[in-house]
Amino acid sequence: MPTMSVFAFERQSFQSSGPFHQMHRLIDSGFTWEASWDLPAVHAIVAYVRPDTEVCQSLSDIVNYPAVIKFVRDTFSRVDTAGKPVRNPELRGPIRTSYQVWKDIAATPGAKIDQPGAHQDSDLVNTISFDFHCNTDAVFTALSGTATIYVFYSLDGSGNPQVRIEGFSTRVWDDEPARPDAGLPGIVGEVVAATLMENRPFIQAMLDRALQRLAAGRTFSDLYFLPGTGVKINAPVDDNADDHVALCLVPR
Repeated sequence: MPTMSVFAFERQSFQSSGPFHQMHRLIDSGFTWEASWDLPAVHAIVAYVRPDTEVCQSLSDIVNYPAVIKFVRDTFSRVDTAGKPVRNPELRGPIRTSYQVWKDIAATPGAKIDQPGAHQDSDLVNTISFDFHCNTDAVFTALSGTATIYVFYSLDGSGNPQVRIEGFSTRVWDDEPARPDAGLPGIVGEVVAATLMENRPFIQAMLDRALQRLAAGRTFSDLYFLPGTGVKINAPVDDNADDHVALCLVPR
């Protein structure tokens, strides 16, 4: 029996991700309904009818596997800060997944995008983001930052799922703007971005393996994303698509 999933977003559109509220209801040939009350300001509502054959996976669950966390920490440990008054980045918090429209990604300051014309402005592209922190010599402000990998999922002409890294971006800022930073935010952002680029083949291979496990040799007629974890039963009423989204595939 298919499920109707309804998502109510606090931002202006589904494409803007962010906080949302959800409910899920099994439906049959006769329409049934359910209501939610006392929601905060809502600006966009999206409903999906999801077939019972749908295969769904939280992307945040995948990228927070222990092996992935170890890879990120090991990668940060190899960031070259020699001779600079800053320590290596340290991962802070869980890795987050979300999505953005291609137009906004292409306009991100400092984003390193392979092919700016690869997509339509409105195409949704997934993001994998991790926050980090850098200590510095005592006279300088400590730093915080976010590194983001842009990832595009699609189906080929035969219904096989594919995933491709489209680029990277880093953003680094002062924890204490009143203290000097010696230009370290720009330096750290560049070396983190360069380290990610060096590890791109390995990151792509991890994404490929995760998608192959989910597909399990099947072909699919549809691919889409949903905010949250993708669960239909006991899903939290309130969630945030800035933190996690789900990849959904419909077998042929």
